[in-house]
Amino acid sequence: GAGTVVNIFRRGKHVRIDELALKAGFLPDWMHLPPTKQIGGGYSYIRYLSTLRGDVDANLWCIFWENAKPGPFQPTQRDKVGINVMVVDKSFDHLPCDIWSSTKDMPEYSLQILIPGNSLCGSGLASLPFLCVGDIVRIHRIRVWQKQQRWMNMLCQKYSAVSHFEPVEAEAHTTTREQPNPEGPNFVCRSLTHAEHPTMAQGDQDRARELQNWVRTRLSNERMSMYLKTIAELMHGAPQKGDLIVKVIDVSLADEMLTVEDGSTIEPLRVEVRETVEAVGWLFAHIEPGHWLKFRDVECHGPGFPARAHAARVSRVPTWCRDVVERTEALRGMRSDDIPAAQQAPNPFLPSWREDPEAAGRGGGAGGAGLAPFGRAKEEEPEDEGVALAAPLIGFAGSVAADAATTEVVEHPPVAAGAAAPEAHGVTPAFRLPPRTTHAATAGAGPAQLATSYAKSSDSLERLGGVGLAAERGVRCHVLGGFDVEGVTGPFGGAGAQILDLVCAHCSACGHNFAWNVLGTDVSDAKRRRRELPCGHWAFRLEFRCCLHLRDSADRAETFEAFVADGQGELFGAAPQAVVSDPSARLQAQRRLDGILKSAEHPRPSTHCIAVYRSDGLGDASGAYVICDTTIEMIEGAA
Repeated sequence: GAGTVVNIFRRGKHVRIDELALKAGFLPDWMHLPPTKQIGGGYSYIRYLSTLRGDVDANLWCIFWENAKPGPFQPTQRDKVGINVMVVDKSFDHLPCDIWSSTKDMPEYSLQILIPGNSLCGSGLASLPFLCVGDIVRIHRIRVWQKQQRWMNMLCQKYSAVSHFEPVEAEAHTTTREQPNPEGPNFVCRSLTHAEHPTMAQGDQDRARELQNWVRTRLSNERMSMYLKTIAELMHGAPQKGDLIVKVIDVSLADEMLTVEDGSTIEPLRVEVRETVEAVGWLFAHIEPGHWLKFRDVECHGPGFPARAHAARVSRVPTWCRDVVERTEALRGMRSDDIPAAQQAPNPFLPSWREDPEAAGRGGGAGGAGLAPFGRAKEEEPEDEGVALAAPLIGFAGSVAADAATTEVVEHPPVAAGAAAPEAHGVTPAFRLPPRTTHAATAGAGPAQLATSYAKSSDSLERLGGVGLAAERGVRCHVLGGFDVEGVTGPFGGAGAQILDLVCAHCSACGHNFAWNVLGTDVSDAKRRRRELPCGHWAFRLEFRCCLHLRDSADRAETFEAFVADGQGELFGAAPQAVVSDPSARLQAQRRLDGILKSAEHPRPSTHCIAVYRSDGLGDASGAYVICDTTIEMIEGAA
């Protein structure tokens, strides 16, 4: 009302403001935003981000919180490139750390950092900063633009300067939860906008130390995100989306893939980072194995499939924060075999596309042009026990029960993200398959043999050991014989004793493989609706993708790997589409698969023969040998 009076006290100063003084603008200087120019050889700064308003210039201090979309960009002035980052300060002191990114009680403060650059490629991307959570940033002459009440954008102007205060003492990077030293650390001031000589006074050291101590105290005791999950929770939970804090163990720019771990699973997780090309280039220019990263809004499609994340939403995190310390302790526990019993089984659904140094000269390979998605099992199967499998959340558990008169096919529907748990469908979420498990309906089937029309006679067949020598002479096509089939590996590295384990959805656009029912069991309907695979493409077909592990029947030390990429069903006598939709076709293909696995147990000499060709690629210098024009025939009269 007209008689309202406000008394403001600040650091020994007092002002009484009534309606008349407010309309006339009679406010003391200490209530105005400080000027951005140097006065008396020094700069003045606002004390809190919460005092900012739109359409003003300001000097300020803040703390880097996370990278933001869209990632690297080129503004209208073509001689600059930039990024956007989210920042915080003590304005957030009354809020838990895990809601700093999502609270509606405070605006979100976005800082634009521009540096000289003509293009978003090469050195331009590498020059853009990649800060670590908790880094101290000082800004001069920034322009503030407010978008609604939710966003406070700080935009670089021609004469803006952004500097990073980097602690120089090792204690700032320890992996303990000890409280920070109030007397340290000292800082080095580096320009993020390529200013030649950023200024630094003793007061700047004190301010940087104050902010560093505050944020380190908070993050040493609190979590960074209310959406934070472990890798295990992300893969097996619903919904399969959340934030991750993980350690980088492998970086592959060619595949746009990061391999990460956090101590919650035996196998690491592969994360595919995309959108945009510039953001991916910027991210991979700055990260390396050993870094700890925070991923926002990671999507996971179940065990064995790469998770997906936006490259612009990946930020580096310090080793001293609580989330990293907990995960570091979990990793140390795994290294010392202190692993919960429920997690001791390997995850066979996780493919390994890493190059095998022992593959050279052996004849087989894990990759090659168009063959990279094959994968290879990393763990040997136990001889006396079954291979423990964790049921994928998007999967198919099929079984065939037979009695004297009937054969019944029992299929369980896939479990999509957000759907009921597998138990609701009567499917046990963790089960064990013994090696070479066969369907009951095919248990009595006899052995089978691999045959190719290229075989003239048994005398014309090459032995496995001759492939490497022939490759040195430039021979790329072979007809092989005199071997036994020791096993089959599916497209995701697991044992392929069931025919459905060998079927996958193969993307025609990028070549990635996914579970055949990743879009549901009605594949024709998914194609008609143009539903996208996790890679973002909708053009795909079902294929048999597997690896046959062969051993010479005379020289048992000689082994070979022959890969299968069959979309027509030539090898198993039934097309992949028919195998997933028609029980009779599935049983026919299963009989052939069981037959070649049984053939090694049969006392008669091996009659297998296959035609293979070599496919070279960057993934394996020794090439991959792919089966062609080969089918499986049942051996008549064999018991």
